[in-house]
Amino acid sequence: MKQLQALTDEKNAQLEQIRERAKLKIHALVAMGFRPESGNPSRFIAAAGLTELHQLWQQADQALTQCQQLNQNNGRVMAHMQKRLARLSDIVRGAIQYYSGQRLKR
Repeated sequence: MKQLQALTDEKNAQLEQIRERAKLKIHALVAMGFRPESGNPSRFIAAAGLTELHQLWQQADQALTQCQQLNQNNGRVMAHMQKRLARLSDIVRGAIQYYSGQRLKR
């Protein structure tokens, strides 16, 4: 349980860092003239002729998409495992009740 809590704490810290970095990126883009209500920052970066930044932005976007897909896969695996664990628990409880009842009859 302590390991799970440690992993959860680490994950939360990393998520907070990601949020902070995202804020910094948007602030930097706004300082360059980007208007958030205008839509995708990628278009602004490309239109501004910032080729290297645009490539980096696309790489980051691809990595984020991959992370989201992996996270969805992990979520499906976890949901499946929780269902299996619940079924096994039901079987064990049923067996305990059955065998407890058998002992009482003897």
